[in-house]
Amino acid sequence: MTHFNPDHISHSNYIPPVALTSLTRGGEPLDVNVDPARTREIRISWPDDHFEFQAAALSYSMPELNRYRYRLEGLHSEWIESGTGGGRYAKIPGGRYRLNIQACNSSGVWNETGTTLAVYVTPPFWKSQWFQTLMLLMGTLVSAGVLRYVEILRNEIRQRRTAESRLEISQARYRSIVEDQEDMIVRFDLDSKITFANRAYCEINDVSLEDVIGRHFGWRIHPDERDDIKKLVQAANQSIRCIPLNHELCGRMESTAWESWVGRTL
Repeated sequence: MTHFNPDHISHSNYIPPVALTSLTRGGEPLDVNVDPARTREIRISWPDDHFEFQAAALSYSMPELNRYRYRLEGLHSEWIESGTGGGRYAKIPGGRYRLNIQACNSSGVWNETGTTLAVYVTPPFWKSQWFQTLMLLMGTLVSAGVLRYVEILRNEIRQRRTAESRLEISQARYRSIVEDQEDMIVRFDLDSKITFANRAYCEINDVSLEDVIGRHFGWRIHPDERDDIKKLVQAANQSIRCIPLNHELCGRMESTAWESWVGRTL
């Protein structure tokens, strides 16, 4: 039988070195070209943005009592406890990180320096800085284009409203000048078809506007004078001069009457 006094058991102050013993991805060794213990950095990229590691504390006095903790600086600040010295990271965002692994011996003495490993993760292209800068530039250009298009539409609407306002003013002036005149005013096209007649024309000739629109302008001119009047009208169409038209009327009137016109191109 073996006897011992627990008070005589000494605690070890030995600070155990920490070494990486394994770097894998999905169980397969990472291609780092050197022994994991001598590896100072690894580079991974999407979609293979995950890895596993295993570390060991070089303390052989009751190694089963050795404990570990690790953290990936730049991703989180809290320590993750591990009884085996292993860990795994997956779906790491693009960036630069530092894996820090610490260990303690069976007496609980920690190596607070531990070992470190630089980890560089290349993000997918749509999360890369150049792509985001490009998207920002394109978004700025699109926004500028939309704003420019909206401004052009506003200007067009403003111009259209101005034109409509001017048209209303012009129509009102036209009505005051033409429609309300006591003198007869009639307009016809190059084929001598009446396209407009004011109220005075319709009242004096005792016809409605619907009846007169489309008629030949000489519908009330005496047949013997139509050819001469036609020549004068053609001359008026080719000139801005006022040409007097004196012609004999025929129609509902019981006696022959004479009508005097002043014709010009409008």
